[in-house]
Amino acid sequence: MTIPGHITQDVREALPTPYSNVAIETFVVMPDYSHGILWLSANDLGAALAPPTPTLGNVVRTFTSVSTREINGSLGRSGGRVWQRSYYDRVICTEENLTRPESTL
Repeated sequence: MTIPGHITQDVREALPTPYSNVAIETFVVMPDYSHGILWLSANDLGAALAPPTPTLGNVVRTFTSVSTREINGSLGRSGGRVWQRSYYDRVICTEENLTRPESTL
C-alpha cells in the first residue's frame, strides 16, 4: 500500500472519533474516489445533551479534507486535488438493497 493509501486508511479508521454516531461497515479506496457503507444513527443521549447527528455530507467533507491535507503534506505539496469533486450516495433501506448487486438496482 502506498503512503497515500496508509494515510487514507488511518483517516478512515479515525472517522468514528469525532462522529460517535457513525459506524463504517466497509470501505475501499480507489485512485481518486472511495466506496463505503456507513451507518449514521440517531443519538441516544436526549436532544438537549447530544451533539447533532452528522449528515453524510459532514462525514464526507471531514474525510476528504483531513485525508487531502495529510496526503499533500506527506508528498511535500502545499495543495493539490486528491479526490474527485463530488460524491454519489445511495440510501440502503432494506436488506435486499444491501445484498443485491448494483447492476440489478
